[in-house]
Amino acid sequence: METLLRRGLRRIRRAFWLTPAERGHRRWQADRGDLGHRFDYSLPAGAVVVDAGGFDGRWAERALAAFDCSVHVFEPVPLFARAIEARLAGRRATVHAFGLAGRTRETEFVVAGDGSSALRRGGGPIRVTLRAAAEVFAELHLTRVDLMKINIEGGEYELLEHMIETGLVSRVHYFQIQFHDFVPHAVRRMRAIHDRLRATHQLEWQYEFVWESWRRRAAAGDGTAIDAHGLR
Repeated sequence: METLLRRGLRRIRRAFWLTPAERGHRRWQADRGDLGHRFDYSLPAGAVVVDAGGFDGRWAERALAAFDCSVHVFEPVPLFARAIEARLAGRRATVHAFGLAGRTRETEFVVAGDGSSALRRGGGPIRVTLRAAAEVFAELHLTRVDLMKINIEGGEYELLEHMIETGLVSRVHYFQIQFHDFVPHAVRRMRAIHDRLRATHQLEWQYEFVWESWRRRAAAGDGTAIDAHGLR
């Protein structure tokens, strides 16, 4: 009897006490977000798109079909990067076999499909390269990014904190971000990033811990101001 009672209570909790990520996922599915929000942007001709966390290249492929754009795809897992190169061959896409982060380093990744991350445990880890976004933006002369998609399995906190601190966020017109809740202090860190990001961007829509979109405020300028790294 006690076991049945406990099972019943667990079912009630699952039905009424959802985590923020579960609530966000239910709303996203109900609104059919993948069919609308992901590519509902007004980008100029010749737009520059950055895909941080390319995985299988499907999002970049859809971006190339949806917009008049070129795409920089960043994917640190070599197997995935090679597959993306094959998928996007002959198109206006450049695949970079490293990830964007707050500082340059080599680290271990647990490869688990689209959940591959340096912040997960289990499986057989591989060595991958991460590079500071400030270095990469300077190297590629990315003074303007019209849309930047970030889905890097927990690394988004470090990357966005770095981009805010260096002023790189002002170069990005639209951010499409997936925050992950398995990172320690995820809610607090996400809220802190939101607070700082509001100085340059405005939240357009949010499905918590699923996807959210930010648009640069007109007052944020064109992103050409000198930042802490001397970048323009």
